[in-house]
Amino acid sequence: MDRRLFHNARDGLDVQKETGYLFSVAGGDGEPPTLLRDTLFLISHTMERWNRNRLGTLAMLQRDVRLKAMAAELGVLDKAG
Repeated sequence: MDRRLFHNARDGLDVQKETGYLFSVAGGDGEPPTLLRDTLFLISHTMERWNRNRLGTLAMLQRDVRLKAMAAELGVLDKAG
């Protein structure tokens, strides 16, 4: 890892520690675009209240896991009540 990349990564982690958010953007020249940064902060804020099943469902949707497999892994029914 080159020096600039290391410092950008460290700056990103510092932002996450200061804000408590799950995501941050660092690197490149200057500050990240405000809309991108604020959108990631909003998503982080929303996800803070998610439980294990919601986070697991999101992760499995990103991996194209089938509904029945998701339900089995999370220990829930595969049909809405």
